Amino acid sequence: TGRLGAQTRVLDVGCGRGELLSLLKRERQCQCTGTDINPDVVNLVRSQLGIEVLQGQLDELTLPVADYDLVTMTEYLEHEPRPALMLELARQRLKPGGFVAVEVPDITGPPGRWFRANWWQIDAPRHLMFFSPSTLTKSLEDAGFEVLRVERYGMLTSMGYSLLQAMGLHYFGSNKLMYL
Repeated sequence: TGRLGAQTRVLDVGCGRGELLSLLKRERQCQCTGTDINPDVVNLVRSQLGIEVLQGQLDELTLPVADYDLVTMTEYLEHEPRPALMLELARQRLKPGGFVAVEVPDITGPPGRWFRANWWQIDAPRHLMFFSPSTLTKSLEDAGFEVLRVERYGMLTSMGYSLLQAMGLHYFGSNKLMYL
C-alpha cells in the first residue's frame, strides 16, 4: 500500500490538468493542492476534479511553510527560468522528513543525444532549462535535498515523438493532436 495515505499532504507545483493529484486523491485519499499559472487550467481542475489549485508561480503564492509531506514537480522545472529558487521554495514547504519528486526531460538520455535538434523535448520557447541526471542531482543538493534516486524512463515515447519531429511533424505546445 505504500506510504501515501489519507494523512499525506501533497503539493503539485505546475499541476497542469491535475491528473497526478486526481490519482493520489482517488487511489490514496491524499490531501491534495496544486499550483498552475494558467487560469483556465486552474478553473478546470477546481471544477471537474474538486481539487484546490492556486493560480500563480510558487514564489507568488502564500503557502504554509513545513506543511507538506510530498512536493511534486512533474514536467515543470524545465519551464522555470529560476529552478534553483523553485526548488528552495519547495523545500521550505516540506515538513521535516518530507519528499520532493521531480520529473524533467533528460537531455543526456539516448533520444536527446540521437535526435539533437530534433529531440521533441527541445520545445523552445516553452522549455527554458535542460537537465541531466547529474545537473538535476546538483540542483537538488544545492537546494538542501538529499537525493535518494534518479531514474531514466519514457525513452520509447521520446523516441517516437522525436522521430515524428525529425520527419517534419513538429511538436508545439499548442498542438492538440499530441495530447491524444
